[in-house]
Amino acid sequence: MGRIDSYLDGDLERSALTPAERADAGQIEAAIDAARRALHGPPPPDLTAAVMGRVALTRPRPAARWRSALIDLGHALWTARKVSFRVRPAWAVLTAVLLLSVAVQWPQPRATMLETEAPGPPGPTLLVQFRLEVPATSVKLAGTFTNWEPRFELREAAPGVWTAMLPVPLGVHDYAFLVDGRLWYADPYAPQVNDGFGGRNSRLALVLADGPQT
Repeated sequence: MGRIDSYLDGDLERSALTPAERADAGQIEAAIDAARRALHGPPPPDLTAAVMGRVALTRPRPAARWRSALIDLGHALWTARKVSFRVRPAWAVLTAVLLLSVAVQWPQPRATMLETEAPGPPGPTLLVQFRLEVPATSVKLAGTFTNWEPRFELREAAPGVWTAMLPVPLGVHDYAFLVDGRLWYADPYAPQVNDGFGGRNSRLALVLADGPQT
């Protein structure tokens, strides 16, 4: 192949080749010419239009079909249309009679239930000054008039002096002070009674001077 390569490169004359080398060189030259014709041949056909036409003919995906159907349904429901009805008088009278009979037979709520459940007006009250002297961070008041819930909070008027002015219903009430959320104190300035648990509560009696005593 060295002599044939030299011939193909132009370094050796064809007449210097042997008959066998000239035959091989001719085959190589024929292959080279065929490759050149293929490289410089006509351009391939443009298939863009055909491909896009096929894409346009493909069916839409299921999601696109559902979306299009929903849009069409929304337009159909939202578009205003003129609707007319023809009603026979006999059917109108029959419908009215049926509705009236249902309304008469429908159970009505009893007014007595609302009247018995409605709360009555609050009774008379008196303002009472509660006072406790104790070192604390918070003092609350609970009693029979609060269902023993520490609902009212006293304020510290002076160091260690807690006070509150509260409206209390007329009657006899037991009460106590809750100090710092854990200790119960009886009022040292009021009568005391047994609380039934080994402790003491304070008792307060509120009556009107010229009214019936409770």
